[in-house]
Amino acid sequence: MNYRFQALRITSGNLFFPDIIEITDDKIIIFKNKLIGSNKSIINRANVGSVTIDVSIFATILIETKGGERYVSNGFTRSDARKIQEILLNK
Repeated sequence: MNYRFQALRITSGNLFFPDIIEITDDKIIIFKNKLIGSNKSIINRANVGSVTIDVSIFATILIETKGGERYVSNGFTRSDARKIQEILLNK
C-alpha cells in the first residue's frame, strides 16, 4: 500500500516547498524541495532502525537507519506524524 504525507505550508521552511514523505511497501521517499533544486532521499524500509516524533504545535519526524543515517522532516500534523510512525514501525 502507498501513503503520501505533506507538511503544512504554514510551518517553518515549508511555505513554498513543503516536505513530502511517501511510503511504499519497500521504501520511504523524502522530498525536500528548494527554490533552486531539490533533495530526494530514498530509504529501504528494511533499514529503518527507529522513528521518533517530536510533537508540539506541529510534529517533527526523525527517521534513523540501522546504519546511523538520520532524516528529519518537520511541519506535519500530529495525526500524520503518528500515522507515519505506526506504518514504519509495523513492517
